[in-house]
Amino acid sequence: MHKKTKKFIPLIAISSGDPAGIGPEISFKAVEYLSKGNLCSFLIFAHETDWRRWKSEKKNKNIEIQLLEGIEQIKVPKERNKPAGKIFIIDTGQRIRPTWKKGKPTEESGAMSLESLKSALLCVMKGYADALVTPPVSKEWANRVEKFQGHTEYLASFAGIPSDRVLMTFITHTHDILKKGRPILISTITRHIPLRLVPSSLTAEKIAKGVTLLCTSLVRNFGVKKPKVGICSLNPHASDGGMFGKEESEIIAIGVEKSKRQLTRTKWGKKVKLIGPEGADGLMRKVNLREIDGVIAMFHDQAMIAVKSMVQNVWAGLTLGLPFIRTTPSHGTAFDIANLQSADASSMIKAIEIASILVLKKT
Repeated sequence: MHKKTKKFIPLIAISSGDPAGIGPEISFKAVEYLSKGNLCSFLIFAHETDWRRWKSEKKNKNIEIQLLEGIEQIKVPKERNKPAGKIFIIDTGQRIRPTWKKGKPTEESGAMSLESLKSALLCVMKGYADALVTPPVSKEWANRVEKFQGHTEYLASFAGIPSDRVLMTFITHTHDILKKGRPILISTITRHIPLRLVPSSLTAEKIAKGVTLLCTSLVRNFGVKKPKVGICSLNPHASDGGMFGKEESEIIAIGVEKSKRQLTRTKWGKKVKLIGPEGADGLMRKVNLREIDGVIAMFHDQAMIAVKSMVQNVWAGLTLGLPFIRTTPSHGTAFDIANLQSADASSMIKAIEIASILVLKKT
């Protein structure tokens, strides 16, 4: 932990994402926007083609950029202080030939996304930076270089943590997070697997761990004193008493009861209210109306359809259970608009803000 001081400024490590997508664009747009404030400083791992382009095209010509040869040039956390808004760049992937074009990924763009991710990740794990923000990568093209299911699985493996002990989560706020807005969190128990494998992948233990992680984050990270969390069923209408399946009674409900027992061991656990298993449609409506604080979904699209349908909110991704803070924008590479320079950076801005605030809460 860092010694609490008014001068401490988080340093956020940012990987490039797939350079053929909008990752570099939203990263630099977000950094340029946030550099005007006093929230954090930035360390960007980018290919020369991208950072040089931004350097020549950035709107604020007064922004100073410091190019570093390696992470060893970064001051350790206890030595960092004001001013905020510093921008450091490490030229990454110098040995990777830029065969890609915007909107046209190649194996080299996949390799670049992984090289940047590894560099930023090592920087955080070694303590040179305080949190990791990951723009979107292409699973298809990264997987052509090495096995890659997704950021969540990759980061857990890199940190030596079993995949079922981390929770893919999405977060938004009732108003500006910088003004202590009340959070809404939606998590999913299973992630990047075929839908046909979801039922056999669910266990009561996974559900209990997921519920406990989400409730703990609401209380400790975001200050929700009496969190209400809904747990989705797998089958329509929670199977209507077993008509459509047994997963609700034989797996999910047992997992909910296990999580209740785990939570009662904490000082605040008795203040948590768990609802479900209930139909996802009703629970997602409740969270959208702010009647509950969080939802545990059973599979990827059960969560993502809800997140992307609540268009009035800006969402970001947050991985719970890692030994470091990691956030991400809640969208993909958007190859179809990558050459237009028209990408909306609001989710990336949200991801950096959340990462910074979580760092400050730990200090």
